[in-house]
Amino acid sequence: MIWFVLVLARLPGYDFMDVPNNAYAGVTHLHVFASSPYSMWGNPTYIDGEGVVTGYVNMGFDIQAGNVGYYRAPWAISIGYWNFGEMMKGEPEGIVPGETFTPCALRVSTAYRRQVRVGLRIGIAGGVVYQTIEKYRSIAVMCDVGATYRWPQYPIEVGLLIRNLGTEVSSSSATREALPVSIELGARYEWDKLTLSAAYAIPYYYPAYLSMACDYCILSGIALRVGYTTLYRGVVAEELEALLLPIGFGFDITYRKLCISYGVDPRGPLGIIHYLNFVWKLGG
Repeated sequence: MIWFVLVLARLPGYDFMDVPNNAYAGVTHLHVFASSPYSMWGNPTYIDGEGVVTGYVNMGFDIQAGNVGYYRAPWAISIGYWNFGEMMKGEPEGIVPGETFTPCALRVSTAYRRQVRVGLRIGIAGGVVYQTIEKYRSIAVMCDVGATYRWPQYPIEVGLLIRNLGTEVSSSSATREALPVSIELGARYEWDKLTLSAAYAIPYYYPAYLSMACDYCILSGIALRVGYTTLYRGVVAEELEALLLPIGFGFDITYRKLCISYGVDPRGPLGIIHYLNFVWKLGG
């Protein structure tokens, strides 16, 4: 809990948007390969078919995020939010007893993907973000850019995802801040019922980290997932790092046109992060 409070307290303006990017850690959801139906922070190159998607993430300490969207290839639209609950107010002299604040943000975005040639896709998701921190209000424009390539003759795929490209356009302060950009590189290999994925993330504030995941389809429409991350190395104190579990678990269930994806990342004394996504596929 102390780590979350200190991190959030020191991040001015839109910088706190880098926190959810890293809190999700890619343990059970590798962003660079998260397809539109299964992740609200996914790579826009994976927009396929037509459907409605909704997602929710609970990071503990009343820190929550969610979204709802509609996609019809090659376009998609979504509304997402972040809410960090009540945080203790801090001053240079220390914590202010009894005083709290609630950082939150709302994002409205539209995404588009294009098949450049066989195996190669590019995608972009652009939108507007409205943020509040106490009396501070601001608006920013931002976009995520992604690309994936899959070899036609091999079950191998590589990907790139650049997140949070943008800047403030309206602010309560005299300055306009750039958003915290993060980059992810990934590779994925599929063999029969087994899928192996790995992503290397380069966040704005924290050291780069590696995430790996293994998916296995145990039955038709049911897949289990386990993941590992090096996120905590160099980010938290060694004493706390020893208590944090660098693993996560999840599953996907598909029944007719309904898709359910759930993931859980145990974080020791920091609590448990839960991911829940629903997709209702439309059309034939």
